[in-house]
Amino acid sequence: MCGISGFIDYNQRLDISIINDMTNVLAHRGPDNSGTEFSQESNYNISFGHRRLSIIDLSANANQPFFYESKNYWLVFNGEIYNYKEVKKELLKLGYKFKTNSDTEIVLISYLEWGNSLVDKFIGMFSFAIFDKNKQKLLLFRDRAGVKPLFYYFKDGTFLFSSEIKSFHKFKQFDNTIDLDSVALFFRHGYIDSPYSIYKYVKKLKPGHYLDFDIQNKSSNIYKYWDAIDYYNKPKLDISFNEGKKRLADLLTSAFNYRMVSDVPVGLFLSGGYDSSTTAAILSSTNSSKINTFTIGFEGSSFDESKNAERIAKHLNTNHETLQFKQQHLNEIINKIPFYYDEPFGDSSALPSILVSKMASDKVKVVLSSDAGDELFAGYPKHYQHLNLYTIISKTPNFLKNKLAFLENFKRFEHRKGLFSSRNINDLLKVRLETIVFNDREVNEMVKANYTNRKTLFDEFKLINDGNDFINKLLCIDYKTYLENDILVKVDRATMSQSIEGREPYLDHRLLEFSSRLPSKFKYNNGISKYILREINKEYIPDSIMDKNKKGFGGPVDIWLKKFLKNELLLLIRSNQFPEHILNRSYIEKFVLKFNNEIHNEWYKVYQIF
Repeated sequence: MCGISGFIDYNQRLDISIINDMTNVLAHRGPDNSGTEFSQESNYNISFGHRRLSIIDLSANANQPFFYESKNYWLVFNGEIYNYKEVKKELLKLGYKFKTNSDTEIVLISYLEWGNSLVDKFIGMFSFAIFDKNKQKLLLFRDRAGVKPLFYYFKDGTFLFSSEIKSFHKFKQFDNTIDLDSVALFFRHGYIDSPYSIYKYVKKLKPGHYLDFDIQNKSSNIYKYWDAIDYYNKPKLDISFNEGKKRLADLLTSAFNYRMVSDVPVGLFLSGGYDSSTTAAILSSTNSSKINTFTIGFEGSSFDESKNAERIAKHLNTNHETLQFKQQHLNEIINKIPFYYDEPFGDSSALPSILVSKMASDKVKVVLSSDAGDELFAGYPKHYQHLNLYTIISKTPNFLKNKLAFLENFKRFEHRKGLFSSRNINDLLKVRLETIVFNDREVNEMVKANYTNRKTLFDEFKLINDGNDFINKLLCIDYKTYLENDILVKVDRATMSQSIEGREPYLDHRLLEFSSRLPSKFKYNNGISKYILREINKEYIPDSIMDKNKKGFGGPVDIWLKKFLKNELLLLIRSNQFPEHILNRSYIEKFVLKFNNEIHNEWYKVYQIF
């Protein structure tokens, strides 16, 4: 796990000092080593930078930037290729020789053999850049699910890329114009959907895509190599539940154990839920050494899962640690959020995620985070809430729905315009898919400047065929939207803030490719969510000690905002630095004061404003 950066400068004004600055600001992503390379070509300057967190092959031989054939090929790589040993065997048979035991070298030599299709060989999480001097190409790749970030910028003859936006601020001519459409998008969703960013000229490379930059022509094309929709659109598997359960259990075991590949200690974030407990259970049964597990608790809070996690840890005999989240932790973390996240990010669970990462960093250098179980197996309450609503709406005669349409003018329904005018599953999906934080009226009140409502991946529900029922369509879009833009951003920045590598075993692409073809009744069955995962879990952990109620990981944010952060938020709103040209100060202040005076308890909106 590392931080990567680089530039191509046609003005030939950028030098080695700029790449050093761009790279060193990523030191938290890679404190073990730093490397840069700079070359002045005939009509451009090119430079790569790398901050290394040493996980596989700890020797200096695996430091980056990595080169091949007298520097005709350059590589900077962030992530892990878990099946690198198998790929290496294949390359050895083809006659290639190696000078390291790293997965980094595997990536570059795989490019020499298979070109842009090299990613098809990899099981892993990654973002990497390759400079092919012979072809005069710069290639940027991002993993299938989007575990690892990659940003790029191209304006006025300068192309920049980096693992985090903060690198671009080291370039004095960086155009940091705020993208007003992205401001609106943030207030709508709580995050800024890819490929957009808070800056007008900065883009995120979408998961499952690569960017091919033709250096001589100064032009780029983006290509898709993997998409969850393509697998959901395949025919569903005609198998029994028991066969599906066995095949899934085998895939989980493979995916989990691949994430244990490391030359440094590995741990696991453990909650009281089914995702992380299944990970811990399978790893405990397949590894001879004890698993290190970590949990954050919230004192006196309904969000607290620590007691459930401790029961599971005791049953599995893990090396377990629990830390209670207290006000002092909030004070330590809250003002660091802008530095680590680079752009507005509205998920309050980033706070405990940073703390549990800090706790884990004292014992391990790699930690497994069991995200995506909800997106694969229908674990969110909204999945069955939406299903129940769809069932009701689909059975309601059109004449009655027309009579009920007036309800959409009421506050309860104003963020779901079109609910009663829906005529089929796709109409309803269009209304229900998006997780709306601030509705259209509220965003219009809040954002003063003119903006447009952008198309996002929520609109891709139209591409999912009718071989998928309501649940599977919901899961597919969740995987491509909320998972990538919220959950994975949260975990990457939180773990990297403490210089540890976060691995996501449920994001092994083989799991999506298999689960997408399972009937939805294997996932949501007679009111039971994550049905197939629960049945696998029962083979390791008694059902009596599992927590049946999903709590989430956000903590008592409403209390934090009303007590500990109240004055700071008001000071920010009333500050001379408030961006009045973008936001409506009066509306925002009134909204926050109503929350403080308990006129409403929409704390998640207030946190987003903060």
